[in-house]
Amino acid sequence: MKININEIKISKDRYFKLNEEHVKKLAEAIDVNGLINPVTLTKDNTLIAGLHRIEAHKLLGLEEIEYNKEEPSYKRTWA
Repeated sequence: MKININEIKISKDRYFKLNEEHVKKLAEAIDVNGLINPVTLTKDNTLIAGLHRIEAHKLLGLEEIEYNKEEPSYKRTWA
């Protein structure tokens, strides 16, 4: 399944920083191989995992990304 990147909710209080160098390398890999591991979202489209993959897609000018839906087994305190 694919979703428009703009429909994904990303917490502003995430606990790690975006690594721009990693995003560039990931974009190069996605451009050659495609996306191997989809991002993970909750049922309300909140991002659980995959921020660097989303940013790499944006860098490549892509508007949609493959995703899986899952509910975390823990209570999120950052969203």
